[in-house]
Amino acid sequence: MEGYERREEEEGSPGQRVPRRALVRAGGAVIGAATALVGSRAVHAEDLPWVKTLILEVAGDGRTWALSTMRPEGFKRGDTFIMNGRIYGTGGVGPSGPDTPGSMGTWICRGMFVKSLEEIAAGSPPPFITATEMFLFDDGSALYTEGLAGGPGMKFSRTITGGYGIYRDARGQGTEEEVAANMTTLDMGPVKVPAANFRFVFTLQG
Repeated sequence: MEGYERREEEEGSPGQRVPRRALVRAGGAVIGAATALVGSRAVHAEDLPWVKTLILEVAGDGRTWALSTMRPEGFKRGDTFIMNGRIYGTGGVGPSGPDTPGSMGTWICRGMFVKSLEEIAAGSPPPFITATEMFLFDDGSALYTEGLAGGPGMKFSRTITGGYGIYRDARGQGTEEEVAANMTTLDMGPVKVPAANFRFVFTLQG
């Protein structure tokens, strides 16, 4: 992905007319040449669109959790929150928590509840929140995603909204799944719950 850059074809000069059949033939020749170059490994990543799977694990840090409003009865629909976490690769064993060594960056989740604590306690099903999630890598790159979430053992779809650094042209989609709980906690007012560890699988396209 490094150095990837989308390139637009230059338009013909003013007044130039090219027959449609010639354009089709030329397009086929370009595709054939590109295929031959790929086979000979002469094409670089920046020359063609790429598709890449990115798998990340995140340990949420309940110590950074903050609610916009703390009520005796708990949060309401529309209340906002923010929490940080640490980003890890997938080496077969997930992080035990946000203090696990080997982190490659910081995860920031800011969002809004779409259901109240009362509704959730009464059995209303997920999703519980809508959130923007930022993956800020130690190399200076970042990936931004958007979607619904909130519910252990369930996968939620997320869309990639952009990024910077090596992810500057990133687009695509992926999934988020709560895979475990860690030892830090989220203060919800009337209750405290363990912070979650997450697994993200993204398909990046350019």
